[in-house]
Amino acid sequence: MRRGLRVALFVGLIANLYLSISQGQTSVKRPKSTNYAIQKLVVTGNRHFSKDKIQEQTSFARPSWWQFPASFFALFTKPKLNAKLVPTDEFAIDSLYHINGYWEAQSAISWEMLGKDRVNVSIEIKEGPRTYLSSLELSGGFPDFNSKASGVIRRLKSPQPVDKSKIDDIIFELKKIYANRGYPYTEVTANIFQNPEKDSARITLSIEPAEKVYFGKTEIKGLENTQEKVIRRELLYKEGDLYSREKLVDSKQRVYATGLFSFVTLDAENPKEKPVKPDFTLKVVERKPRYFRFGFLTSQEQQQDLTADLAAEFGHRNILKSGRRLSLGASSSFVLLSKFRYLSSRFTLNFYQPWTFGLRIPLDLEAYYEPGAKSAIQSYRIEQFGGNLNLKQELRKQTRLWLTGSYQQVNVFGIPEDQQATFRRDQGINIRRKIGISLENDSRNSIFVPQGGSLTQLQTEFYGGILGGDHNFSKIVLSWSRYFQTPGISQLEVWALRLKGGRAFEYRLRDFVPSLDRFYLGGASSIRGYDENSLGPIVIDDSTGAIVVVGGKIFALANLEYRKALFGKFGWSMFLDWGNVWLETKNVRIQSMRLSGGFGLQYFSPLGPTRIDYGRRLLHGDRGLKGGRLHLSILYAF
Repeated sequence: MRRGLRVALFVGLIANLYLSISQGQTSVKRPKSTNYAIQKLVVTGNRHFSKDKIQEQTSFARPSWWQFPASFFALFTKPKLNAKLVPTDEFAIDSLYHINGYWEAQSAISWEMLGKDRVNVSIEIKEGPRTYLSSLELSGGFPDFNSKASGVIRRLKSPQPVDKSKIDDIIFELKKIYANRGYPYTEVTANIFQNPEKDSARITLSIEPAEKVYFGKTEIKGLENTQEKVIRRELLYKEGDLYSREKLVDSKQRVYATGLFSFVTLDAENPKEKPVKPDFTLKVVERKPRYFRFGFLTSQEQQQDLTADLAAEFGHRNILKSGRRLSLGASSSFVLLSKFRYLSSRFTLNFYQPWTFGLRIPLDLEAYYEPGAKSAIQSYRIEQFGGNLNLKQELRKQTRLWLTGSYQQVNVFGIPEDQQATFRRDQGINIRRKIGISLENDSRNSIFVPQGGSLTQLQTEFYGGILGGDHNFSKIVLSWSRYFQTPGISQLEVWALRLKGGRAFEYRLRDFVPSLDRFYLGGASSIRGYDENSLGPIVIDDSTGAIVVVGGKIFALANLEYRKALFGKFGWSMFLDWGNVWLETKNVRIQSMRLSGGFGLQYFSPLGPTRIDYGRRLLHGDRGLKGGRLHLSILYAF
């Protein structure tokens, strides 16, 4: 009997193996291998979204035509099914339906093997009813607090389809509003009431503020080389203040921004117990106070052939444990090819303190000295020394004010006294002393790849006057940039606009603005299609007959750019640049404006986008132009 049982088990095993093999050739199967070429894709049950739209959500989506070169190579290959990504693909398709009001939608991806590496894929959709919003109400809480969330509440409008993820956004915004006003333990509950047909829903958000909370004590840990007051003055709260989550986050960022620490945490003690006066612990990891930097850079210059720059800096970032910094730097330039030759040196002494006059106004002072150099082909020596001052005040979170100053002295050795004036004029040597005031409001969501917000900058500079120097004039530059993200798009798709203009004024009729301080346009960051700084008033050099751009005292610039993600870490853009530079107000004419346009390709690196732009000269007033050029640069033009 045992022998008969063994035979029966053996026969059953063989039969099951045969059935498994035979069924695998004709029915749906999920193989263990990963990538398979899709021969045919069938989508069923999709009434609202097209087959292409559904495929776009998956890992085997076809690249769009603008995603070159991926779209080009896709013409010669079949899309690939990755079995390991099927659950992710199903989730993506379901999410597409859910955010468009199909709460019960489900998708199922299956496939049929057609050999070793080919499959037919089937996507079955069960859409279910589509739910529209009938009303959204807030219940409980404080009306003046609730009104602060009106902006995010408007994302759900009646009678639009209900996207549940937007409900989560509203709840998060409400909790943040209450947490920033002393109620961090506020509970917000969404109550959704659907009608029997499930095509309409009424939503009520119930708000329970809980008890008002105040800041307790803050203990600081990890300090060895820093005084405790250096950290405490950066905290935006003190014991007994009304709790604010925003102040907590900003305080942590301010402590890290001192540059003294490599790691900062600021956490509440026993948060699960929900104390009404929570204590906090701020932990830091200090950076080494002393540092040394060394750098080497080579470059190609027209007049000097291949040159090398050596730079070194030694400093202390926390003098007397006070957060003040002091550093000494030195750099030298040399000619490497043809004949090794020393060119110049620069020595700097820098001092920085984060608080001035008891206020959070960083002060940055620099003193420099350039001894100059003589050589076999240069019998004279030009010595320079001076200093720079920079004061910065943060007026609001997005608004900053700067006060800057610069003092310069230039001495020429090896030139007779009676020839000094002529020599300085011929060499373009000008003693420049100035005071500057700048104002900036920056609401961009990213300084490298902005997708929203704006940047407004006003810069004024006053040269000479009571400061002395060779020239007396002032400059003002105003710039405004705005970024518009395409609604409903998760990837980069932005319209960027910039308007910029400037004017230089002499104080007296006999004064003039030197070429070094005039305005120039043309190049990768202003009007593409032209060489760098090639637009502006020109003169003819008497000795060579060459055309020399000498710059202007008035300029206007407008840029419009469309930026879009391409694939991976690449993006593309198209742009129009319009503007020009003039010597005087009487020379300004619309007919003299230059217009260029073109396309660009960007690679998004950790340091920001690296871009290649091709600008084509289009118009000079009403006259067509020919020619253009490539530009290679880092970061967007604006």
